[in-house]
Amino acid sequence: MSQGSGSASGSVKIPYNKTDKTQTVGAWEVDVTGAMNGKQPQLTIWLPALERVYNITFETLGLIKVETDGPSVTVVSGQTATADESGRHLLVAAKSGFVLNDEAPQPPNQLNVISLDAVYDKIVPGSYVYVDRADTPGASIVAQVQSAVQVSLNTYGVSARVTQLTLDQSWLNPSTDRMLSVARNTTVYAQSDPLQPADEPITDLIAGATIELGDLYSDLQPGRWLIVTGERADIAKTKGITASELVMLASVKQGVQQIPAPAVALGRATASAGDACNSASPNSASANGDSGSASVAPSTTQPLPGDTTHSFLQLASPLAYSYTRETVTISGNVVPATNGATKKEVIGSGDSSQSFQQFKLQGAPLTYVSAATPSGAASTLAVYVNGIRWQEIDSLTTAGPTDRVFVTSADSQNNVTVTFGDGQHGMRLPTGMENVQAIYRTGIGSGGNLDPGTLTLLTNRPLGVRSVTNPVAATGGADADSANTGR
Repeated sequence: MSQGSGSASGSVKIPYNKTDKTQTVGAWEVDVTGAMNGKQPQLTIWLPALERVYNITFETLGLIKVETDGPSVTVVSGQTATADESGRHLLVAAKSGFVLNDEAPQPPNQLNVISLDAVYDKIVPGSYVYVDRADTPGASIVAQVQSAVQVSLNTYGVSARVTQLTLDQSWLNPSTDRMLSVARNTTVYAQSDPLQPADEPITDLIAGATIELGDLYSDLQPGRWLIVTGERADIAKTKGITASELVMLASVKQGVQQIPAPAVALGRATASAGDACNSASPNSASANGDSGSASVAPSTTQPLPGDTTHSFLQLASPLAYSYTRETVTISGNVVPATNGATKKEVIGSGDSSQSFQQFKLQGAPLTYVSAATPSGAASTLAVYVNGIRWQEIDSLTTAGPTDRVFVTSADSQNNVTVTFGDGQHGMRLPTGMENVQAIYRTGIGSGGNLDPGTLTLLTNRPLGVRSVTNPVAATGGADADSANTGR
């Protein structure tokens, strides 16, 4: 026998006297009374704890009739019969022995506790579950798990170890959810994983003097150079053309995107004459100190809901082209670069007894870079004598006897010779062992005009530098004039 959330099973004897009619079946106290109703044996079973009475009459032709204060049922010997009334379910089986199963609605005592069908040790407190109530439309809920413990349950004659969840809200209705069928028709979806909603893509082109970045960059400083690279979007019916341009950063603003504010009716605020201007908002259209009233115009923009703080770049001048947003890369840490490998070497030893001492550089050709000079170029050669830098000039004839200067000349093979003075036109070299050093760069010509993206290796890597590239093509390299060109 079972009722509500409890159950009893076992055999019951019909007593022969009134002194031993109370018997224990499982966890239940049962009063059994036998009698004869004419020739029909009659059995009365009473559950005192539940105030439930069952009158069982064994009729002729193998019929067994069970009457209760609710549903009643008649079953043929060897068969099973059921009856339902007012949410109560009565089952009588008269196959091998006699089985009485009575399920009656009982209000649940823990509305936010749910016991699963097995042990699920991966369900943890703080996670979310979806309780799907197939029996009751609209009763399904999403709840957070407050605790998840493993318990042993012994219900309806079945023992099992299961996971019991305590939720942050009720999943049962005490007025309607009283039958075991509620649990049978409920499915729990657990072991939730957090999902980060994807950001709404921005499809606007990159153009003009303002660039909105996708994250917060706090190290960008005004006055720094940037290189913007991307696929051009301003060429009609043409795709795949990539361009790069060098731009200067004028300012950086950290904030959220602004969108048009919804239209609202213009309100009117009244203030005293003395504080009318102070009462108006910064967006005030007008203020009248004499009348003591101010008309306040609402803001035309508002922050984009859900947007996070990120960086907006203001360029010193607008971009020359328009770019497709998803192809754009902005390179920071831009530094000027020129062609030429740096060399440092001892080129000779000074002898004050000699005039016009000459030394030949081991590397060739000597690198010249663009400069604001009459020739438009400047040598990368620096000469040090006893650690003091001497200056290169065009001709020694204009130098004085104490001038620390030198001149250079190159042969047809681009080998450079350094020449010092004679004590009258430029100072002689002081005597010393290997006291004349040169630092210079080698490499020049049109071979240094490299395409974008070809400079990817560094001869040495400063601390913090992970990679290097040239988004913009290298230009300005020119080969030396040949002898024929000189003629």
